[in-house]
Amino acid sequence: MAVKLSKGRKKSLLKLPISFFDRYLPTVNGDYLRIYLFGLKLCLENQSMPDAEIASALGVLKADVKNAWHFWENEGLINISEDGSLEFENPEELNFSETRKKEQNKPYDAVMFSDVFATIREDEDFKGIVQIVEASYSQLLTQDDVMMLYDVIKVKGIPLELFMITLSHCMKHRKKNMKYIYKVVTENYKDGLTTPEALEQHFTNMEESAKFIKKVAKLVKITGRDLSETEKDYIKKWKNAQKTEEDINQAYEKTIISIGKLSFPYMDKILMNEKGNNLQKKSSVKMGSLNNFHQDMPDFKKITDELIRKQLEE
Repeated sequence: MAVKLSKGRKKSLLKLPISFFDRYLPTVNGDYLRIYLFGLKLCLENQSMPDAEIASALGVLKADVKNAWHFWENEGLINISEDGSLEFENPEELNFSETRKKEQNKPYDAVMFSDVFATIREDEDFKGIVQIVEASYSQLLTQDDVMMLYDVIKVKGIPLELFMITLSHCMKHRKKNMKYIYKVVTENYKDGLTTPEALEQHFTNMEESAKFIKKVAKLVKITGRDLSETEKDYIKKWKNAQKTEEDINQAYEKTIISIGKLSFPYMDKILMNEKGNNLQKKSSVKMGSLNNFHQDMPDFKKITDELIRKQLEE
């Protein structure tokens, strides 16, 4: 859930529980704390900023910003979506007491380490699966990674091929966090993407949609920020309605002329208005009562043949 403030609250204020400071101040890297608080501020102000700009603003390395997001995701304070955007949990609703451990929130709680490694020792098939994944992952799996793989293959029964397709897609987009890969493969399987063909088509559609979104962002002159989820939803809607880049560009120009600024809702009205976007060509013949008039046409071939015959006789 994204951070939302209740009515009557000032947007400039946010309560952070004392337990947050008790838990993180003594142990967490100070830069990670600053990055989290800065990101939370941007979230509350409904702003978006690339990692490089955040790093510049805080005087830290870009790699530190990226590592910080992964740290806070593992702590359960943020969620990193497949397109890389961040969603902050409301810190006012979280319990940061010392008894709260991130291991308690793992989706594979029912799996015990002893079960996993007993299976690896006795199950040559699963041992081979680990080796296959490590070869594609380009690094050895940690104990947590093996636990998640065990949960996917042995507990949930998701075919290895689906996991490998997901792993390839995530690696292609530089998403190497195994927790993230685990989340993607399990959610897609739950949503009914249970065959390789369906899953590959899903990822293809996602990539095409992402490319289309980038093109539209350029068309409507959006630079220096990421599109909001609402803006992306509008663009996906237009893509599904088979609107072309030219259609969208015309709608953008009409919007600027009409209201003097970019407005996705206004553009949507133009694009989804059939009369406005699919003008019928005017016919050169006025439609009226003569539409149903029929007249037998003369047989021109017969007439031509008769004229030729007479000329030959002469």
